[in-house]
Amino acid sequence: MKILRRILIFMMCICALVGAVGCGKDTGTKKPDGGPEEPTQTGNYIAYDGSSDYSILLPASAQPAETTAATELSSILREVTGVALDVVAENRVKNVTTSGYFISVGETELYKQQDFRAEDLNTDGFLIKTVDNTLFIIGENQRGTLYGVYEFLEREAGCRFLSPTYDHIPSVQRLGLRNLDVKEVPVFATRSDFYWPMSYDTQYTAKMRYLSQFSGFKDLSESIGGSLTTYWNETGHSFYQFVPHTQYYAEHNDWFSGPDANNSQPCFSNGLNDDGTLTEGDSFMRTLIEAVKQKILDEPMLTHIMLGQQDNDNVCRCDRCTEQIAALGGQRSAQLVLVTNAVAREVKAWMEQEGIDRDIVFLTFSYWWSMNAPTKTDENGNVVAANDYVIPRDDVYIFFAPIGACYNHAINDTSCSKNVVDIYGQFENWRAITDRFYVWDYAVNFNDYLSWYPNLGVLKENLLYYREIGVAGVLTEGAITAQNYYEQDLTSWLLSKLMWNPDQDVNALRAEYDRYYFGEAAGPIITQYADFMNAYFERVSRTQGNSVLHAAIYTNHTPWLVSVDTLNEKMINTADGYLARAKEAIENDEALTQEQKDQYLYNLKQAEVQVMYMKYKNYDAVFYTTDEARYEFMTEFFDLAELLDVNALMENGKSLSELRAEALDG
Repeated sequence: MKILRRILIFMMCICALVGAVGCGKDTGTKKPDGGPEEPTQTGNYIAYDGSSDYSILLPASAQPAETTAATELSSILREVTGVALDVVAENRVKNVTTSGYFISVGETELYKQQDFRAEDLNTDGFLIKTVDNTLFIIGENQRGTLYGVYEFLEREAGCRFLSPTYDHIPSVQRLGLRNLDVKEVPVFATRSDFYWPMSYDTQYTAKMRYLSQFSGFKDLSESIGGSLTTYWNETGHSFYQFVPHTQYYAEHNDWFSGPDANNSQPCFSNGLNDDGTLTEGDSFMRTLIEAVKQKILDEPMLTHIMLGQQDNDNVCRCDRCTEQIAALGGQRSAQLVLVTNAVAREVKAWMEQEGIDRDIVFLTFSYWWSMNAPTKTDENGNVVAANDYVIPRDDVYIFFAPIGACYNHAINDTSCSKNVVDIYGQFENWRAITDRFYVWDYAVNFNDYLSWYPNLGVLKENLLYYREIGVAGVLTEGAITAQNYYEQDLTSWLLSKLMWNPDQDVNALRAEYDRYYFGEAAGPIITQYADFMNAYFERVSRTQGNSVLHAAIYTNHTPWLVSVDTLNEKMINTADGYLARAKEAIENDEALTQEQKDQYLYNLKQAEVQVMYMKYKNYDAVFYTTDEARYEFMTEFFDLAELLDVNALMENGKSLSELRAEALDG
């Protein structure tokens, strides 16, 4: 359930009285030298001591996300100022001009009369602009308009949208309108975090400016401008979506590597010559192409066709596939490029013949057994395509998914023995044959969601590298079955900011998050706690083994992340000490009401549950206590996890109730 609290902050109120709100955040445009340039006041007030002359203007035929933007703006401004602004359709208002007191949301006729346009904003960008008495909030698309509303509420009203369970909503009596001229353009056109709340919470997803990857979210997402699967057939393992194993195996077992749909791959050579042309007759390839055509007809919003290998390594080893891979240079990724090029070629020819005028691109994975690029080194020492047939077409993107990466080092950190060859090295090899990429990244330990994951230091660095090489979109996979714990909420928020603009100071962002999430007194202590955890894991990675240790996304690949030596009693007690100090700071802060204290203490529990999990992980090997003390701790931990609705402790693991029973019986 969404928890909203009005946080009354003295400095915020002082700022509001002089007409400027949103203290502590750079507002307005930037000077050429990057310094802040404060917009001037118009002399108008959106809200003034409980009243307002302003109304929110919508297009007569508003798109769903434009309607959501207007209702969210009205609702949250009421939380902030106590004033409810009316939302009105433009065709129900006489004499609509910029001299009127309007907040124009979306593509109104009034907007169309202006001399500025929300164009070339990398899909989801937006403008916030004051003209005379009217404020315009307009995106390149309807999502951009919604994102613009949330930006206005942060920038001008001091709101912060922080987690699935908490938004910081200040309370001010006077909200002035400034002469704004804001242009926001995201670095990455597609941004997504595969985190459990994105499966059901439309408001949180929109506030983070993400497109949800969860397939079931599509039906919920119209009100926020769609989900990723509104525009993509799938973001992952999709060949069996087009050619279902369960439907075709009985009659065409030669189309697949085995009888188990969960442990097999297509036979990619079935129907495909080594030069990418199709063979005659019924085949896997012809069936795949026809299915893609039908998908395009069935879903008019589709812009991305993902042709992704199934999530297993039981690849086809038939004689024909073995020969084809050898002919293509020896890498299995070559077959995926050959298949995707062929599908793109045949489908685009069909679209032209049928008069279907849509921009559609195709994607295939570089993932697991297809990670290595289909390249070779020529006589001059240059990396080149293994042959001409494995060069991706201009409308084919490589979806790079570095599942084997080390995440306590940046992807392009050449001092990391893991990344420099297996990840960065392969990415650079792909760059020798294409410049069209999406990235499927990772941001959690899937075996131990709640244990500290030392990746905060590389979030920005990886995104800067992706921007440098022209990546079109980034989809990060986090805790896909868990929620409501500090580090994952923080990471999701940080990524939402950095995917939009990776030049931001990540430490300043962290401090901002903690200050708003835990209060002025406790926030800096939590920042110190996170600094300690990051520094501790960095030191352990350098001192616990004979070489620098890596942080994989699965404990069984890098067990030091949760070992007895790492999650030792001294570390746990030190972490507990920071949280105890934060709790004391909240309880003793006389500037807070009891309601505010209760909210911050609840937020603090989301940090406490992580430390408790790290204690739980190796409890019997580290903490020698009585059976009674052990029982009390286990009960307290699982009670807290259930109170917070954490939902899961690992990917595809046992339920909390099952784990509780095991812990209490142990």
